[in-house]
Amino acid sequence: MFDRNTTVSREHRDVHVDITRSDGSTETVRVAIPKAAELSDYFNRPEMFLKTEAADGTVTFLAKSDIRAIVPRDVQTAQHLHHAGRVAEKFDPYDMLGVMRGADQMTVHAAYQAKVKAYHPDRLAGLQLPNEMVSYANAMLTRINAAYAEIRSSLRAA
Repeated sequence: MFDRNTTVSREHRDVHVDITRSDGSTETVRVAIPKAAELSDYFNRPEMFLKTEAADGTVTFLAKSDIRAIVPRDVQTAQHLHHAGRVAEKFDPYDMLGVMRGADQMTVHAAYQAKVKAYHPDRLAGLQLPNEMVSYANAMLTRINAAYAEIRSSLRAA
């Protein structure tokens, strides 16, 4: 999602925000603000441009005069995922794997493999990700495995 060669200073924290520009367009970006600072402190600095990073890694220096609104995003942490996994009525295994209900075993297995590949700890180990991202990936992998097991057991029962 973000450039693996970019190193984030431990003195900063990443905050995801939705920025609405003066032309009405909206985009979700990441900004690195000092750990002790508030989001408003970052946007009220005297600089005319703000450094932002899109999910695809594109870095943009945005003119503050072009910003109409800023809305902080609530990005889920691994702790949120673990809690959500315990609430059965909110967990949809088909949604987790990104397949339609009634999908055949081969489609479900292919979707499962793609998700596992994206979140597997061995694949992410060399990226030097922050601990919260590693924890998030591990929580996602747990949910992916649970979703696959649930769908597989329902396919075998049918």
